[in-house]
Amino acid sequence: MTAIIEKKDRRLIPNWRPFSTTNFLGEIDSFPLNSKIKPNLSIDVYIEDFCENSTIPFAADLLSASVVNGFTENTEVKKAANFILERKADATKSQCSIAETIISAPKNKVEKFIEHITINELDSCLPINDYTSKTITR
Repeated sequence: MTAIIEKKDRRLIPNWRPFSTTNFLGEIDSFPLNSKIKPNLSIDVYIEDFCENSTIPFAADLLSASVVNGFTENTEVKKAANFILERKADATKSQCSIAETIISAPKNKVEKFIEHITINELDSCLPINDYTSKTITR
């Protein structure tokens, strides 16, 4: 029989770190991009619930599930987002914010990249001659 000896008077100091470090380590995303495991995700249950019960709580659950699982381009998700935005007076600020983000989200990663590109990264996207050879006439 194994005897388990446990120290009852244990003191622990939490190791707090900045948000930027946690984000850099990929601990904020539900599934990191470099993960080898690709789970079989589905939001069908949330879609069915919203279709059967067209209320703000069910629409918000569908939006949350779609954001976490990467299904924000789904047509039913867009309908739920519009449903919340049509009833802004009854929805919370966070529900409206998520709905607006889903409705106005760029269609693909290229558009997202283009929106946030800096002048230092421009030469990696376009040949330098495309933006330096043309002269501006006034």
